[in-house]
Amino acid sequence: MSFIFKFTQLKLMTSLIIILGTLFSTLSVADEQNGNTFVVGVVSSKPVRAFERAQPLANYLAANLSQYGYTKGDVKVARNLRELERWLKRGQIDIFSETAFTAYELVNSDLADILARHWKNGSAEYHSLFFARVDSNIASFDDLVDKIVTFEDRLSTSAYYLPATTLLQQGYSLSEVSSPRETPPKGTIGYFFADELSPHGDESSMMSWVEKGIVAASAFSNEDWDDEVTPEISANLNVFYRTPNIPRAVMMARSTLDPQLKKDIQKLLFTADSNEEGLNALRAFKKTKKFDPIPQEALNTIHEIGAKRTVLED
Repeated sequence: MSFIFKFTQLKLMTSLIIILGTLFSTLSVADEQNGNTFVVGVVSSKPVRAFERAQPLANYLAANLSQYGYTKGDVKVARNLRELERWLKRGQIDIFSETAFTAYELVNSDLADILARHWKNGSAEYHSLFFARVDSNIASFDDLVDKIVTFEDRLSTSAYYLPATTLLQQGYSLSEVSSPRETPPKGTIGYFFADELSPHGDESSMMSWVEKGIVAASAFSNEDWDDEVTPEISANLNVFYRTPNIPRAVMMARSTLDPQLKKDIQKLLFTADSNEEGLNALRAFKKTKKFDPIPQEALNTIHEIGAKRTVLED
């Protein structure tokens, strides 16, 4: 009798859980369809910090888009780009900021549209610098053929994608090697990733390997150069190539948003630096100076080099 009672009780509890789960799912879908929450998406491994940075911007935009039925702003933090893409397909986020190359990929996938240039950390654009030892006689990309360079990591825009796609765009062949001791196939430029060779594989390691002649050259952003390279180190290095500038970041909207809503979001982004509430939201959001239209030249660069990134990943 006790067993039958417990079994019946278990069945009731299971049914209740299923009913509640269905109810919450229904409410969630209904809330999303009502569109009363304006959602800013962020990709980050630090969700609490990312939420704190983006929430003021979400609140600011929601408050100024009340004509569309928005009553509040919220932030969803994705662990990676793939999760962000899933949310875009489901209509679970409205806008987000990403790198230029990711923007190219998402636009080509019809998942998002570019709204504005994002002056992240106060910078509108940046570029990559190729550098070698000052006494190495390396003065051009031709001098890198049959030699090895190092990039920082596989996800870096300025210390991998931009310099590597620049080489491809200019007709050079790249071959990945496992270490600087390996010989690249003849006629190619060998490369490896600093973070995969050393747990401390960052800009400092990359500079050190160039200084010591372990690798022929390396590349990272002009911002990192200004921050990391001291006058003493700079005296031993020669910057022999600067890539084209690309936007520091771009603000994007999911492609399924109403076209007029996108235009109104753009207006709010472009004018956010003209009022105190908007300025506070910008400062919190990765020290944003402002949002503005992306110059056509920058869009062309994103398209040209973005197409080469696809080749790089194949």
